[in-house]
Amino acid sequence: MAYSQCVRWFQCGLVVVATSHMATAVQAASLSDVQFQHRLLDEHPISLPESVFSNKGILIAQISPDETLGDEGSFLVENNGIDSIDGGAIRGGNLFHSFQDFNIDTGQLVYFVNPEGIETILSRVTGSNGSNIDGLLGVAGPADLFLLNPNGITFGPNAELDIRGAFTASTAGALEFVDGSVFSAVNHQGASLLTMSAPLGVQFGALPQGDIVSTGVLETGGDLTLSGNQLYLEGQVIAGNDLTLQAQDTVTIRDTATDAFIARSGDELTIQGNQGIDIWTLQHLGQTPFVSGRNLALISDGVISGDAHFESGGGLQFLTLAGLPGNFVSLHDPIIFADGDVVFGDYTGVALKVEATGSIQAGDIVITGPDTILRADGSGSDEDLLASSRAAILRAGVDAMGTSNVPETAEGTAFNIDAVNGWPKGSIIVSSINTSDINGGDGGPIMLTASGDITTTGFFETPTMQNAGVPFPSSGTVALGSFSLSRTRNSGNGGPIVLAAGGNITIENSSNADTIVAVGVFGNGGEISISSTSGDIITDELSSSSYSSTGNSGDGGTISISSTSGDILINGLLQSNSFSNSGTLGNGGTISISSTSGDITTNRRLSTRSSSIFSNATGNGGTISISSVSGNVTTNEALSADSISLNNIATGNGGTISISSVSGNVITNEALSTRSASGSRSYSHYASNGGDIIISSVSGNIGINNRLNSSSYSAFGTTGNGGNISLFTREGTIVGNKSQLITASISKQGVTTGEGGMVDLEARNISGLEIITLSNTNASGNVQIQSLEESLTISELNLITSGQVTIPDPLSLFGRTITINLSNLGQAGNTVITSAENLILNEVEIRSDANRSTNAGNVEVFSAGNIHLNNSQILSNTNIESSGNGGSIIINAIGSATLDNSLINTDTDGSGRAGSIDIQTPRLNIQNEARVTAETNSSVREGAGGTVNIEADKVNFSGNETAISVSTSGPATAGNIILKPISSDSIDITTVGEGPQISASTGPGSSGAGGNIVIRDADVAKLDNTELVTSGNGSGSAGSILIENVDLLLTRRGSLILAEASDTGGGGNVFIDAGFAFTIPEEDNDILATANSGQGGTVDITANLIIGFREVEQFSPTLRGNRISDISASSNSGIDGIVNLDADPNPELTELPTDLADPANRIAQGCSTANRTTTDSSTGDFTVTGRGGQLLSPEDIADDDAPLDDLGPDIIQSEPSTSDAESSLLINNSPHTSLADAQEAIVTESGEVFLLAEGDWRPSVSCTALR
Repeated sequence: MAYSQCVRWFQCGLVVVATSHMATAVQAASLSDVQFQHRLLDEHPISLPESVFSNKGILIAQISPDETLGDEGSFLVENNGIDSIDGGAIRGGNLFHSFQDFNIDTGQLVYFVNPEGIETILSRVTGSNGSNIDGLLGVAGPADLFLLNPNGITFGPNAELDIRGAFTASTAGALEFVDGSVFSAVNHQGASLLTMSAPLGVQFGALPQGDIVSTGVLETGGDLTLSGNQLYLEGQVIAGNDLTLQAQDTVTIRDTATDAFIARSGDELTIQGNQGIDIWTLQHLGQTPFVSGRNLALISDGVISGDAHFESGGGLQFLTLAGLPGNFVSLHDPIIFADGDVVFGDYTGVALKVEATGSIQAGDIVITGPDTILRADGSGSDEDLLASSRAAILRAGVDAMGTSNVPETAEGTAFNIDAVNGWPKGSIIVSSINTSDINGGDGGPIMLTASGDITTTGFFETPTMQNAGVPFPSSGTVALGSFSLSRTRNSGNGGPIVLAAGGNITIENSSNADTIVAVGVFGNGGEISISSTSGDIITDELSSSSYSSTGNSGDGGTISISSTSGDILINGLLQSNSFSNSGTLGNGGTISISSTSGDITTNRRLSTRSSSIFSNATGNGGTISISSVSGNVTTNEALSADSISLNNIATGNGGTISISSVSGNVITNEALSTRSASGSRSYSHYASNGGDIIISSVSGNIGINNRLNSSSYSAFGTTGNGGNISLFTREGTIVGNKSQLITASISKQGVTTGEGGMVDLEARNISGLEIITLSNTNASGNVQIQSLEESLTISELNLITSGQVTIPDPLSLFGRTITINLSNLGQAGNTVITSAENLILNEVEIRSDANRSTNAGNVEVFSAGNIHLNNSQILSNTNIESSGNGGSIIINAIGSATLDNSLINTDTDGSGRAGSIDIQTPRLNIQNEARVTAETNSSVREGAGGTVNIEADKVNFSGNETAISVSTSGPATAGNIILKPISSDSIDITTVGEGPQISASTGPGSSGAGGNIVIRDADVAKLDNTELVTSGNGSGSAGSILIENVDLLLTRRGSLILAEASDTGGGGNVFIDAGFAFTIPEEDNDILATANSGQGGTVDITANLIIGFREVEQFSPTLRGNRISDISASSNSGIDGIVNLDADPNPELTELPTDLADPANRIAQGCSTANRTTTDSSTGDFTVTGRGGQLLSPEDIADDDAPLDDLGPDIIQSEPSTSDAESSLLINNSPHTSLADAQEAIVTESGEVFLLAEGDWRPSVSCTALR
């Protein structure tokens, strides 16, 4: 059994007195003294000899009363091993006993008799020997028992108590009473001086007093008090009410390898060593040695060394004798839990864990190393952190756990939580925290969690020659009077800084968890975590970085700031960087800011860069994440997650920036950057990929007031891919301020580059953005813009792929800009715009250019409702040096598509083909100078123009200079225009205005052929005041106009079908293949294929019938405007063209059958005239006299004498009933008193044409009724 550094045993007869020089060591306030003290204990363990508790070979005096009480003296009654102490002096409720010696042998049972009415039994030992108790001591009743022996008291390993009341064992000289009298074991007063007063407490005199040693099991139903000069305790001390362990010098407590030490109280537990407290009870971790039902106090003016686990049902305090917070040390394993408040002064020692349901008050905390008893398992639990690091874990305001195995008091155990010094429940008050290590080890985490306030009154420092850490969590108001610092000058890691609060958190000065070194290898920046469950957070500068002057640097640490319901305001720089002048860099760290329902505002820069000047390699940029569930997010300063090197081999990838709010607004007023940029002058050096930028809100708005840059840039070397930029707000708007979204991959010297990044936008309204996704030599990034639930409006948006643009210099740390000529870069990516309902584009310019040898991307615009382009342009061009083809433009509207003063254009200036234009919508409106054009300005034949495909049921032109056109100005062939219906069987092209609406032309000086205009696949093709024009202004032939696979061609109100050549080229051709060609003669609807000096073109019409047109053989400039619908293929000065009108339903006469029909079935059964009736029948007669007929020419007008060849379909009528033929005959005739306009024309599969009109038909009547 271990004891102290020096033990002297005094055996006076049968009495053992144990003394120690522990007091000298405990009085020392320095940690080195305590370490020396424990070293002696470890090196010189001492066991109490068995002879102390054995009668082998030794005469042991038992219980011997003295004669100081006279006739009222005590006497011992032996009864078969259960001895009774009787007699004594009774004074009121007090019973006094006095002994010369008092010992209980092993196995002996001794009880004090408890007469009726006696509440307190007071006994003293007046001899010179200490008391040795190794049996059972009891009271035969409920009375309290006092035992005084100034020479010392030893409870052996077999000692037990059977006391229902309280028990006090003391080596004091006397007991003091309320009335001032004393019951002294030194000055033996007689029985006449005894008192009926209640005992007040023990009284130590000036003479040295004895010690108390206990290794047995001492348990009482009431209070239990052990009070001596020194206490050495093993075994168990258990009290139903208060437990007091008090020493004038030192209290020393140990467990053994076989037995745990247990100290439990149903109420208060007090351990007081005036000169020191030395506790080491760590050999049985499954058993908490110190447990109290209410408050637990350790009191000393010396060092309180607590290598133990404490569990209090009330408050737990480490105090001086004056009641002030006392110093507390631990060399191995201190763990404290209090169902109340915890108070201690300075703490020095290994990793510390304190939990309290109330508040925690502490002075300066110095963590010297990890816990030496617990074992690290890598789980991240408290025990793992304590065992593996210099951790300080303080939690205030935690949920009550309930104390285990607390003795039950007579009134029941009540747990009490009392406030300490007026501090609110759940607060933490700490002077300073230091987790440094002068030997270069890692600084450990410090975790402070509280439901009340956290107040720091001193300097929080975790400096270490290598690394250190300070975390401060809380749930109330956090006021940092000074900053927190964690620095390293060798290779260690910066330690963590953690604050968590339920209330407000305010940091007025900087908090750092950096690693800094001039020469050497760096560690990583430490973690900084700040959180509040219901309060606001205001922070100044926070830094968790790794810096190196000439050596390698580590990674930046993590900075995390969160509030459940409060606002977050960042007033200082937040940085988690990795920086080095030379050497290898680590990665930038992570910055995370979140609030559930509060607003977030950043007024200073947030940075997770990895940057260098001359380093060998740069790490990746870090991550910046800002989120609020229902609050607004505003960034008023730049956010940077870059990887930048001014002159190095390679850079890492840019980091990620993510900003989100579920229902609040997101506003960025300064730049966001996730670049990867290299300034090396070596062509072999490169930049990596740019990072992603993601900004989102489900129902709030997004405001972008400065640029977003996720590019990859290199001054001389190759580059990676640009990062992606995503802006999402399903129910809100995205508003920019001519803000640039840059996802480019650019090498200033034009060497190999990666692809541009993707831009993805989702909102109901989007405006004020410029998008740049280009790559020098590779594909530019795609752009996707969409509204998935409702209508989408896009305003003042430019997708820039050509010309010059000014962007920030990626290598500048001071805001310089550079100008990039985008026309020298690669081709554009694809652009897709989608709306769940209507789509509106206001002042939008979308370009998809091919600047190099590969093809440009496509532009697709889709709407489940209507599409409206207002003052907007969608362009797909190939520049003069490009050999790639232009991209396609596709517009698809389920409802209608309207182009208002807008331009849709594909153009080629190089050797590649221009892209096509495809418009699909039931109704296409082109108005107010809007145009759909496909052009070729190429100087080579290969640069053909693109095709315009229109699928629409109705095409409406309104206003002047509206057009659908294709053209060529060089040797290349112009593209074609193809129109056909989309959802019905008809296409209706209507114009309100003047000028050629649909045209295919060749420009002056051109030699390429003009494009064609094609209308196909329609039952009815209607032109209403509409012009279809193919024109040749160069030497190439004009294009043709083809109307094919059309049942009915209907031209109205001055429509024109014209294929002309105004230069030396030949006129174009008009080919019409229709079942029926119809026009109103006087409406001036012309079909012309004319030329100026070349040969006229060809007009070829194949139709069953051609109605309303006049063929003109001679050229006349007055063909237009003569109010006649003309067909001509003439030339002004050249050879006339050819007009071929082929109306060929059947050139032969139709022979009528000999038996045309059965009169009974085919002749109408009408009534006789003049009301005349016959006996045979009242019906009239019809006689077939012959057959014949002659085919009419298209220009002939049928008269009454020329029967038509087609007699029409059979008229089927049901036969009359034989029983009542007259009543069943119906007359289905109608007197036509006026002509009705034809409403519809029907062409059958055999070529039959029916003009239909609705009339006022009267119901049929019977012949009888007509009479």
